[in-house]
Amino acid sequence: MKQQEIPEKYRVDATAPSDYDPQGDFGRIFKKYSCLSCHVIKGRGFRLATDLTREGSLAQKKWLKNYFTVPYSMRPILTERMPKLFMSQDEINTVVNYFDMVLRDDAIDSVQIDLGDSKLIAEGKMLFSEKYGCQSCHQVGGKGGYVGPLVDLTGQRLTAGWVYHWIKNPQAYLSDTIDPNSGMSDSEARAVTAYLMSMRGGTPQ
Repeated sequence: MKQQEIPEKYRVDATAPSDYDPQGDFGRIFKKYSCLSCHVIKGRGFRLATDLTREGSLAQKKWLKNYFTVPYSMRPILTERMPKLFMSQDEINTVVNYFDMVLRDDAIDSVQIDLGDSKLIAEGKMLFSEKYGCQSCHQVGGKGGYVGPLVDLTGQRLTAGWVYHWIKNPQAYLSDTIDPNSGMSDSEARAVTAYLMSMRGGTPQ
């Protein structure tokens, strides 16, 4: 049988294997707890759980420390939950500091949101609950859908930069996510980000 050359538009380049291999105390801890058996970092590991490549720009340090201490109580509606590993406080500090210093994304870090702007927060609430119907999938104050994560504690858990960029284009960070790209404008995304970052327990603070 005659072989046909595959047209250029149908070709997919092979992904080069990752040579990511953390060293030092962080590398020792990651090997000890087999973190890459569930997580991906810089292209290496298994995506059974969160990709940690940008974790330092995604989650707040205080939240991360609490999460590693008692992970199963922090996100109770998730089907797959991280087990309690009984990590020492020194181990938790080492991991969180590594996230904060190394696993970062400059584009995410560059976004600043004025959480003192009450009009911006009110606009974001309207966009979230009315125009884009986000509450059909996400719960606020015990009301809403179960498809997506709770947003009551977004302001304690995530960074404004991550929330903004995820809202703008979730598929850029997780290609198979069911969170839709709603086509929000930059100003709308900033308003929704302000509203979500004001959430610290069910209502804007």
